[in-house]
Amino acid sequence: IDIIIIGYTDKIGSEIKNQKLSEERAKSVYDYLIENGIEKNRLKYIGKGELKSNKNSNLEENRKVVFQIIEYKK
Repeated sequence: IDIIIIGYTDKIGSEIKNQKLSEERAKSVYDYLIENGIEKNRLKYIGKGELKSNKNSNLEENRKVVFQIIEYKK
């Protein structure tokens, strides 16, 4: 399985700061998985900043990392 790790933030702060924060959030998960034995070539990470945050939820629900399977190899 190949996975993309997507980081998000809430709407507090500037868009530029939140973009950087979301990238750092996703990269920290990426680094953790590599340190714990997942092959680097099976992972990618991106930050989506506040662009996709859920406006109807509380702030903590927007501060998240999502895993998306991008390819399943048999």
